[in-house]
Amino acid sequence: REQLRLLTLIRNVTNTLEIPLILAGIGTAKTFLFSDPQLSTRFKQVTIPLWKDDANFRGFLRAIETIFALRKESN
Repeated sequence: REQLRLLTLIRNVTNTLEIPLILAGIGTAKTFLFSDPQLSTRFKQVTIPLWKDDANFRGFLRAIETIFALRKESN
């Protein structure tokens, strides 16, 4: 019942706002969202690969730390 309420809420928000929404989640969330025929046509599925602990990842983290001006180092 709760899942149906959430699908209805997402459907209503997309209808009311008339702006693109971005949803993120794990495979279970994708399965849940795409189980609704109306919603499955409103969203494009994009899979983002897992980050590797490399120079690109560490640079991304440094940029986030700079942008958000964290009080403490995140290590």
